[in-house]
Amino acid sequence: MNIFLASGSERRIALLKQIGIEPVAKSMDIDETVFNDEKPLDYVLRMAEKKAEAGRKYCHKDNKLRNYNVIGADTSVITCSGEILGKPHNLSDAEQMLKKLSGNSHKVITSVAVITADKELFSDYAETEVTMKTLNDAEISKYTASGEPFGKAGAYAIQGIAAKYISNINGSYSGVMGLPLFQLSELLQSVKESAEKI
Repeated sequence: MNIFLASGSERRIALLKQIGIEPVAKSMDIDETVFNDEKPLDYVLRMAEKKAEAGRKYCHKDNKLRNYNVIGADTSVITCSGEILGKPHNLSDAEQMLKKLSGNSHKVITSVAVITADKELFSDYAETEVTMKTLNDAEISKYTASGEPFGKAGAYAIQGIAAKYISNINGSYSGVMGLPLFQLSELLQSVKESAEKI
């Protein structure tokens, strides 16, 4: 199965390779604005589908990619108060996000959408509860200075240095990294079964 990943994320590419998929990958430039009163799950599902649709349009313009199935994914971190945290814009933003997560449990929702060459849409999501230990100001400063928080929803990478701050996880580890592999594998199986019916 030929796969186009509508993302430039090295983590997502590595996760796909982990399950035997060598994707063509390119980041899609889409508007990621959260609508007023939009629920976190609705937001991540909409973003994954928008990324996949942008990837589908990109592939349609290229004869080599026209028959590829396109994957879009989106990850958001939701604080215990319900605030959606995306990627930090700067050092101060990263520090503020980490202070909100410090000493609390939060949710990580990652949605994944697959659009086939025939424009059939399949989507799912994984919701994971993550608990972060209480971080002092020095730990936050040291972590943000490492550069790791940038480009990561919620300003941390569970597979990196931040692993030492995570006391508990209940759900999809790969989902927290950016691509829920179980859910994606099930979607790809559905894509395969749908194609066989044609």
